[in-house]
Amino acid sequence: MEYMVLPRAIALSEVTWSPATQKEYGWFLVRLENQLNLLHKKGYNYYVPSVDSLPETTLFTDTVLLKMANPYPFGEIHYTTDGSEPSAASTRFAEPVVLNQSTVIKAAIYLKNGRSGRTKTGKFSKK
Repeated sequence: MEYMVLPRAIALSEVTWSPATQKEYGWFLVRLENQLNLLHKKGYNYYVPSVDSLPETTLFTDTVLLKMANPYPFGEIHYTTDGSEPSAASTRFAEPVVLNQSTVIKAAIYLKNGRSGRTKTGKFSKK
């Protein structure tokens, strides 16, 4: 249940209790990072999102530019290109990557406290 409720309850509290003039998403993300670190220290099981915009399957003929989006700016995307599971030690995604051969990308978001989101897989097939 914690996994489904957290951090949604934090976001709901922010929307409900903050005056409209003080609602600013950037500041919310700063507070969210602090709250997630507190939840982590207390041993709660909370949700970390998966990588945005990693397509499940992509066909291409020459090259393709891989872009991935991270909804948590305080987290990092780490990925592998050999189909293995990523870890915090895997390559960090910092800028779009040019792919020129068939590749299986697996990526996940990692927080500084060690928590990670679910791994997302994208298959890029050169035809």
